[in-house]
Amino acid sequence: MRHRHRTLLPPTEPPWKKTARRFLIGSGLLGMLYLYVFVLSPASCSSVQKKIDQTVEQNTRAETGGSRAASDEEKTPGRAALNLQVPAEITGETQEDLMVRDQLAARMVSGRVQKKEKFTQSLVRNGVDMAEARRLISAFESKNVFNFARAQPGQLFTIQMSDDGTRVFTFEYHFSSRMKLQAQRTAKGFTVQKITAPVMSAPWAVGVRIQTNLKAALEAVGENAQLAALVEALFRDEIEPREFEKGDTVRILVEKRTLHKKFFAYGPVLAVQLVSRRKGSFSAYRGPNGGYYTADGLSFFRRFLPRPLPGNAPPEPDPQTGGVVFPAHRNPPVWTLAPGKVVEAGWAGQLGRRVEIVHENEVRSVFYQLGSIATGLKAGDTVTRRQIIGSAGFSGTTPDRNGAGVLVTQAGRPVSIYALSTTRQDPLPADLVPAFSRQVETHGALLSALQFDAMGLAKSTANATVKKEEKTEKAPAAGKPASRKRKPPVRP
Repeated sequence: MRHRHRTLLPPTEPPWKKTARRFLIGSGLLGMLYLYVFVLSPASCSSVQKKIDQTVEQNTRAETGGSRAASDEEKTPGRAALNLQVPAEITGETQEDLMVRDQLAARMVSGRVQKKEKFTQSLVRNGVDMAEARRLISAFESKNVFNFARAQPGQLFTIQMSDDGTRVFTFEYHFSSRMKLQAQRTAKGFTVQKITAPVMSAPWAVGVRIQTNLKAALEAVGENAQLAALVEALFRDEIEPREFEKGDTVRILVEKRTLHKKFFAYGPVLAVQLVSRRKGSFSAYRGPNGGYYTADGLSFFRRFLPRPLPGNAPPEPDPQTGGVVFPAHRNPPVWTLAPGKVVEAGWAGQLGRRVEIVHENEVRSVFYQLGSIATGLKAGDTVTRRQIIGSAGFSGTTPDRNGAGVLVTQAGRPVSIYALSTTRQDPLPADLVPAFSRQVETHGALLSALQFDAMGLAKSTANATVKKEEKTEKAPAAGKPASRKRKPPVRP
């Protein structure tokens, strides 16, 4: 019998199985590609977001002096708060800008070195805090600029400082007729210099009509950008720098200083007149004791800020505490309303993270439901105006919205934060009013002599004395006065 050999062939695979296998392989490849592009790749969304968060956190740490969110250290219960910090630049302000405003509001003190007295004792005797006096002297001696052991009795010095003497803004020491020492406070400390040639100074009047912003308008007539910073800081309590608009006019009388017949620096701003289309008209005059006042002798500076954080969202009432909550997106910085002393800083149960500050005239401000408290801030610390004390957040069991709660009291009674912000610093002392009134009349006449024509040029109609002062004060580095610079046409 013949046997037939058959070849066994693998069973034929159904078509649908091939399609399913191809689909699974394709899906896997697409999944791996998606994972790489959107997750693992350095340019992926998650990596970019992580880098953004790290950059923001680093900037915030640098701005607040290396502070970290206190929520990482606290073990107390409470709602979770976002850790992302928003740097203080969100307000368009820097520490230098805020310091200029505080400097303008500071008082001037003059004194002389007495016999058998160390220079540190001379500063303290005139109201400077001992620690601040040592910092000031160390700034000169550590850089080998001057050794104050050489100070002689009778030598004159001038200090511009805060009311409590804890911050010196400017210092000028006349060692001899040809040598003078100067110090200027900055955000990083004191910058010091020794001047061995006479510095000439004279009043200088300039007027501008704004086209884009104040800085550009002043630079267009040959002035330094430093003058714009001084004027913007002077009006900071009334008008924000971004609110200067096209068509606004500014007349400025400032002491301009020259060294070797070249522009050296601006001295104090003597008077400013501002006409703003948005905010109205303002006039500020420098007082004999420092500071700035209206023509009636009222202080030009407010005591309290109207907001503790950036933005313009209106506050919402908080029925639990009687205060208000300022809504915020994420965790912007929260700052003080006025100078004061910290009474308490830490966890406060249902109020979450809280900072309580006592101010003058029995005023207390309590900040609660904060997302974080500035590292190192503790009871007993002295804080300045607009100093960052933490960030907005969502701690405690306060109203169900992210932000910063604020409760302000005076003598134990709640007061409106807006009513408080309208109060001003002390008016000019009565014994200085007569001299100040004569000064206002003189400076007002100089500013009124700057008349704007249809082209936006400020032409002076002052008398020969004023023109002589302007001619003496001209400096090549500062450019020509506003009356000789032509600007683009401006429609009235």
